[in-house]
Amino acid sequence: MVKRNLALGKEVVISSCAPMENCYASVEKGEKTMLTDGKTGDPSKCYSGKWAHFYRGIGRSLVIDLGDIYSVSGFSAGFIHDRNMGIYSPEKVSLLLSENGVDFYRVAIVDTPYPASFGIQVRADYSCELERSVRARYARIDFTVEVNVFCDEIAVFGGEADGNEASLSGEPVREISKNAYAARDSLGVYDIPLLYFGYWPEDERVAKLRKDDFIPYIAYIDRDGKPVDTMFDAVMLLTVQGRCPSGASLGYHGGPSKLSDWEFVIEELFADGQNLKALDEAVAEIKEKLGLAPDYKHKVYLTAPVPKVSSEPFGDLNGDGIEEKLLTDDDCIDAYASFVDTVTRRFEIEQLQNIVIDGWFWNNESASRANRDNEEYFAERCVENLHKRGYKCVFIPYFQAGGSEKAEKIGFDCTTMQPGLSFQQVLGRDPQAMMSDFTELCKKYGFGVELEVHHGVKNAETREQYSRLFDEYMIACMRNGMMTETVHTYYQAAGPGVFYSCAVSKEDSMRALYEKLYKFIKGTLTEADFGPKVCEEAEEAELPPAPAEAVEPAEAVEATEAAEPTVDKNACTEPVSVYPSASAAKASEPTECEPDCEESEIPQEPRGARATRFIKKNKKKIAIGLGIAAAVGAAYAIIKAIKGKS
Repeated sequence: MVKRNLALGKEVVISSCAPMENCYASVEKGEKTMLTDGKTGDPSKCYSGKWAHFYRGIGRSLVIDLGDIYSVSGFSAGFIHDRNMGIYSPEKVSLLLSENGVDFYRVAIVDTPYPASFGIQVRADYSCELERSVRARYARIDFTVEVNVFCDEIAVFGGEADGNEASLSGEPVREISKNAYAARDSLGVYDIPLLYFGYWPEDERVAKLRKDDFIPYIAYIDRDGKPVDTMFDAVMLLTVQGRCPSGASLGYHGGPSKLSDWEFVIEELFADGQNLKALDEAVAEIKEKLGLAPDYKHKVYLTAPVPKVSSEPFGDLNGDGIEEKLLTDDDCIDAYASFVDTVTRRFEIEQLQNIVIDGWFWNNESASRANRDNEEYFAERCVENLHKRGYKCVFIPYFQAGGSEKAEKIGFDCTTMQPGLSFQQVLGRDPQAMMSDFTELCKKYGFGVELEVHHGVKNAETREQYSRLFDEYMIACMRNGMMTETVHTYYQAAGPGVFYSCAVSKEDSMRALYEKLYKFIKGTLTEADFGPKVCEEAEEAELPPAPAEAVEPAEAVEATEAAEPTVDKNACTEPVSVYPSASAAKASEPTECEPDCEESEIPQEPRGARATRFIKKNKKKIAIGLGIAAAVGAAYAIIKAIKGKS
């Protein structure tokens, strides 16, 4: 049998793992006809016309009709890997074959030749030769898309069928869809607002949540501030900016934190008159005023720092007088569990009577390899440790975040995805159409919803636009069943939060938002509550810029830390009320990077304004780190190549 490229010149039918038509369809550039034209591209010129661009969408399936039954012996596919540009070679590429174009059988899976941390721009080639040729007419190539993927050529090898090839057998691969949102009772609580505390690095002060800040969340208050009914049934506390006084980051972006940073967070969490103790006092007051059961406890979700692999001393974790180093992912997993255990013991010592720690927020908005090469393993083990301790874990990825499809496998008890309407012009142009894509994705993977309100609601010039966008969330959730069928989390900027401001406001339009929110939580909201104008289908429109006084001046984003159109839970977008100089911007579009080539329109991986500031202050360290990452990645690739030949 003479082998040749059976796919050469054939048409490719492309489908996405997540709906794209009303969200990111306009982001991808160029045609896809180059995928089978026999031409390869230069990885330094991804917009040369030889590379097909894929953005988000979880993954892609590329189906090629070979035109007749052939004896298929293997495949190859070429991709770009360029971490600094937010371009990641797929984690896996699979070959599936079919005789009828309906029933496909997976015959090969090829892992990425480069880890996500590999720091050099390279071409990533995937190929596989089957042990025995297979009889098929249709070939399907499946691959993951975490941020940007560029592919130049797909080849399917084989020749004329001669009867010696194997037939497809076993069970065909079926697309799995849960066809349901996150179960309403998956956590035992249904409405969880995000509230922030901790260190605000811009002016070196500490953000604190006081008793009165919590009242409008625990109880629905009337216009006179009197508690009338219960409101949210849990509270989630996150650390402002994910930073500590040392300048280290408690989240994924920035330098590795140390034990002293973690101890600072714990002391702030349990400080007198604020945060957990203030919440306990607020619940006690509301219990009395509303006549709740004496044994009622309000549930709280906390946030653990993200331990990072580092050769620097971390601190004495086990009390033996010797500082440990977190040199492996397993070391980081142990450190994560240690933080949880320390907080648990402290909570027991404080004997807070009106609140209970129900679980933890996963301190990242994706499960992507962009975070760490073994992110899935790291997350699985950390969540497993939480479950052993009787805690739940909530994951809140941004829209179509890399690795979010793994949420159930990792073990998160509930995942609520961010639609991003309030912070991204691409997604906010036609909210109801975009929410139809969002609904389909959530039903496929079993997600709940995060409703996001922009701090522009507090500004008279932008209030109408941003109030309307929050209305669009509630309207969409009423129409698609999310209001009553699933779990809701709520992003509302930094403390004490937009909802607090709306609750205590004398401005009718702000107060109206709080009242509609109360009805939404209770499941009694109707379209009549919005008036005829708002309930009409949204017209495509540009969003106004965020209020100048609430957002930092735009900064040039460097290629290594370019901004992503997402809501970063650790990058608050509004100043803490008592420190008006502190703020951070949310990205509104896929940020363009501008190297000396055609990549000027590549949307980038998640990075916030705080990450940009960190880079500007630490350019030398970052350059050294990238060099080390490149060397490690190169060694990894060489070793893998040697093993493959042996």
